[in-house]
Amino acid sequence: MPEGVNLEGMDPRFKRVVEAFSRHGDVTLGWNMGSPNLKVSGKPFAYFDTSERILIARVSAETINGMANRGEGEPWLSEWIGVRGKSVDWVAIAEQAYEHVRFYV
Repeated sequence: MPEGVNLEGMDPRFKRVVEAFSRHGDVTLGWNMGSPNLKVSGKPFAYFDTSERILIARVSAETINGMANRGEGEPWLSEWIGVRGKSVDWVAIAEQAYEHVRFYV
């Protein structure tokens, strides 16, 4: 994660995700269309949709189906899940997304 990244004003839920990945040497923080995103080796795996105020994470189809069936998220494009609210641990979902993108994408 680049030093000096300003997290001021970032949604606290996504800020915790960013802070959790701050020690990963292969993770970078970027911005796309006004939304902060995390990338592993240049490939996005999680971002905060500023208009919807939700975490969007790239995870396996199995994870998407399980989360959707439990009401923990909603499918968001292909291979992505949108997570709202406080009932789901955003850092844990981002960790799954990191592993999925790092090894399978």
